[in-house]
Amino acid sequence: MPGGRRELEDALAALGESEQRFREMADSAPVLIWMAAPDTLCTFFNRGWLEFTGRTMVEELGNGWTEGVHPDDHDRFLAVYLGAFEQRHSFDTEYRLRRADGEYRWLIDRAVPLFRGGAFAGYIGTCIDVHERRQASDRMARLQAVTARLSRSSTKTEVADAVVHEGAAALQAQAGWIALLTDDESALEMVASVGYLPELEEAYRTLPMSLVNPTVDAVRHARAMWLASADAVAAAYPDLDQDYRRTAFEAMAIVPLMAGGRAVGILALNFEARRSFDSGDRGLLTTMAGQCSQALERARLYDEREDRARSARVLEHVGDGVFQVDQEGRITTWNRAAQNITGVPSERALGKHLTELWTTWEQVAPRIGIAREPTAEGRREALPLEIEGREHWLAISGVSAGESTVYAFRDVTESHALEEARRDFLATASHELRTPLAAVYGAAQTLRKHHLEVSQGDVLLEMIARESERLAGILDDLLVATRLDSGTMKLSIGQCDGLRIVEEIVALEREAVPAEFELAVVADEETPEVACDQERLRQVLMNLVENAIKYSPGGGRVEIALREHDGRVRFSVADEGLGIPQNERERVFEKFYRLDPRLARGVGGTGLGLYIARELVERMEGSIWVESEPGKGSTFHVDLPIAVADPVGG
Repeated sequence: MPGGRRELEDALAALGESEQRFREMADSAPVLIWMAAPDTLCTFFNRGWLEFTGRTMVEELGNGWTEGVHPDDHDRFLAVYLGAFEQRHSFDTEYRLRRADGEYRWLIDRAVPLFRGGAFAGYIGTCIDVHERRQASDRMARLQAVTARLSRSSTKTEVADAVVHEGAAALQAQAGWIALLTDDESALEMVASVGYLPELEEAYRTLPMSLVNPTVDAVRHARAMWLASADAVAAAYPDLDQDYRRTAFEAMAIVPLMAGGRAVGILALNFEARRSFDSGDRGLLTTMAGQCSQALERARLYDEREDRARSARVLEHVGDGVFQVDQEGRITTWNRAAQNITGVPSERALGKHLTELWTTWEQVAPRIGIAREPTAEGRREALPLEIEGREHWLAISGVSAGESTVYAFRDVTESHALEEARRDFLATASHELRTPLAAVYGAAQTLRKHHLEVSQGDVLLEMIARESERLAGILDDLLVATRLDSGTMKLSIGQCDGLRIVEEIVALEREAVPAEFELAVVADEETPEVACDQERLRQVLMNLVENAIKYSPGGGRVEIALREHDGRVRFSVADEGLGIPQNERERVFEKFYRLDPRLARGVGGTGLGLYIARELVERMEGSIWVESEPGKGSTFHVDLPIAVADPVGG
């Protein structure tokens, strides 16, 4: 037993020496070190920690150390700390801890669990002061925030508001304001503020330059003022002592706003606690003041430009495009309607020569009437003007205005295109109607005047029936288009078997197409039913198939595909025919538009089929578009919703 007691005493002595060596090493380490027991209560803090916090070991032990954690970081850090004890894993986090002088400093706390003999024995952690690095990162973020807000600010009020809010937040000031010199430089006038009580804000609103105070001096002498406390303010400006102490503020920072080498205003911040402004604080606020000065100068130029343009603002509410050119033909005014009509913003139009904007100006200009006085009866001829590769038809006239000319124009592109389409339609329709009418008339006359064999009569009667159907189809297109335009077309949406409709159309067309055509159906094994108007879907698909045949003069394969795609049913009609130029692919769906309006390729039609198809598909909550390459055929796609199955027993 005596031997066992001796071994125990030796072991305890060795353990004590080991802990003493650890404490000596920890106290000499250049980091803050802490240890905690398995119950989360702290059991040790090294000398570095105690010197940093200015507290005793007794005050810090247990949970005492949490009193120094910044209130905004307290709950977040404890969640990390306690969570680590539950999981028994390392953690690495940042939080603010109060230093002995009262300043909160950012620390990185890295901790690892301890195990003795396989049993969890608590944690050991080390903390490093990263306050300067964190502040530098925060300052950069604040400068980026100011830059972003200034990029969206155009007036001096918006600029000042952005800078004072971001500046106060960056330095954690309780209040701040920006003031600018009046035009006569007799006073400073507040432009924006944050954090002041109404009565104090009112007192700061206008400060005569005759006053003796730090704000006025910052402008008068174009230098920054860094006053760390109310005592510092009183020492520099004794007459302000009582008034300033009544504001309940301590520290004050005032930075002049510079323009053209002179001070034109100030950015000022107030703090409720004493503050020593380090180089980071001064650099950040000075940089913000510089950004503010530049932005205010831009805002001033913007205001001047607005003042010069105010007399012409009425033009912004005129429906006609209006622009003015100088003697050299360069654009000096470009109103909103001109921008909307041509698609060219004023920034790109102003200063440009007319020939730079309108490539066809020199050819068109001689046809524009220029009056000496504005008149309601001025001649406005619709003229084609090409703008950035697009042709616009403009009814344009001009008025001489001394050394400049003012032009007014109205966009008639759509009405001109519609008029052209109508002319083409009338020419096409007369041809389309005349051909079957001539055939019907000739066959009827032959039957009336001649005694024919039965077989010959049957041929003529079949011709009459076929051409009559063709006439009926043309008239039906006209009627459907009219009903679509007037909104009287009613659709009956239900569940439709798309594959059956496709197969019926193909079976019907196979009996009529020449032998050089191959009609094929490609479909998924199981295709869901479509939500549509069955007869109108049939009309759309029939039109697409007939167009595929019509625009494939050399024959070839016409494929009708049916498949489920992205939760919808897609019908695709592909041919190997003439194809469609890229700039025509949207226009083919316009009313009366035809790829071959002069029948140069012998392809007839009213120009209504695809217009009707688009309108019907959209009314069935679907979409239609075309993919094509000239000479390699076209593929028209129609996407329609999948029909929702009726509820059981519904």
